[in-house]
Amino acid sequence: MTGYLNLLWISPQQFEGAKKLKLKYKDKLDISFTDFTSATLMKKYRITDIVTEDKHFREMGMGFNPLFADF
Repeated sequence: MTGYLNLLWISPQQFEGAKKLKLKYKDKLDISFTDFTSATLMKKYRITDIVTEDKHFREMGMGFNPLFADF
């Protein structure tokens, strides 16, 4: 990895992982599929610290640490 920004592509397996998360959290209708896809990639690449004000990453309970969040 070089630079400060890396684009990650979603593989069919990662897409399926996001679908499984969506089913797991089906009671949380306000969590977007994009959030589930991001969480899937973050888990794979062991990303724990994120800059967000999105409470959904904490609600998923996957150990993500939102930085600069005021919720």
